[in-house]
Parts: sequence; structure tokens; C-alpha cells
Amino acid sequence: MEKEFDRREYNRMCVELLGYVNKTLDDKDFNIHEHPITKHMIETNFTNVFTEDWNWIIKVIEKIEWLDWFVLIDGITCKIYKDEIKTFQEEFIVDSPIKKDAVVLAIWEFLNWYNENKNK
Repeated sequence: MEKEFDRREYNRMCVELLGYVNKTLDDKDFNIHEHPITKHMIETNFTNVFTEDWNWIIKVIEKIEWLDWFVLIDGITCKIYKDEIKTFQEEFIVDSPIKKDAVVLAIWEFLNWYNENKNK
């Protein structure tokens, strides 16, 4: 069953995938993440960069590809998949009338699956 899209959770998963670390774990109002190398900071509760800005969306896609996954954007369809000959194959396919929405929702599905399975 797919989880309903939650922008704050999506932002948190995106920055953590990109290597950012939460600097405000005890703060209930803010979630400020900092990249340990670049020291760039981003507040994940109030940003829309991972849903609206292609530059940030592409950073997440490149990281997914760095993890040996393929990301295919074709018209209004986005597919994230592993091209392996194994008994286990996972893929995430989303169609949406808006290309960016299809990409964001495919990333959302992938990140939910990835976070549940990365330590298995």
C-alpha cells in the first residue's frame, strides 16, 4: 500500500539521501539539516525545493542513480528501477498529467521503499 504524500517527510528523506544531517533534532518547529562537507543548510519543514526546483530534484535523481538504480523520465511517466537479472526486482512507476509531479511521486515511492529496506 502506498503512503500518502507528505511534503515534510519527503523533504526530510531527500536531504538525508543527499547526506545532510539534522541539526535541530529537539526542535519541534524547525528541521534544519546541514551537509557535513559543504556546510550548506536547508530547512525541510518549509521548503518546496524538492517538489518545485528541477535543480534539487535532479540532485536526488543523481544520488538514486549513484546507488545503481535507473531513473527514466518519459513524457508524463517516471520509472525508477534496477536492471538486474535476479529473482528480486523492485520498480516504481508513476504517471501524472504534470511531468514534475510524476518524478516527485516516483522519488517518494522509492524513498519510502529504500528507507524501509536499506539495512536488510
